[in-house]
Amino acid sequence: MSDYFFSTEINQPIDEAIETLKSALMEQHLGIVSDVNVAAIVKNKLDEEMTPYRILGACNPKMAKTMIGETPQIGVLLPCTIVAREVDGKTIIDFMRIRRPYSAWPAARPRMPSPRKRPTS
Repeated sequence: MSDYFFSTEINQPIDEAIETLKSALMEQHLGIVSDVNVAAIVKNKLDEEMTPYRILGACNPKMAKTMIGETPQIGVLLPCTIVAREVDGKTIIDFMRIRRPYSAWPAARPRMPSPRKRPTS
């Protein structure tokens, strides 16, 4: 296990896997705000081939705005970085592991209603 990332494997080629990932992220109220196709950049700039490799940025704008308002420096971790890389027809998805969980920032904590006092007998 790495201190910097965790991974999962999807039994799909990269383009299909990214669509599967986007659907899963949308269920968690996250959208893809950036998509860097590293393999295409390498081909264009260096005229060299490499296996499909993309760096995606995922974001929940409402949460990001609140977190930035409370801790402006949090922007160094935004958007959440996700790597998709194809290996033997399957796609490995690598997610950034954050030592201090987002829940440690007050803005990321769910807003819970105050508990009501129960009548005493």
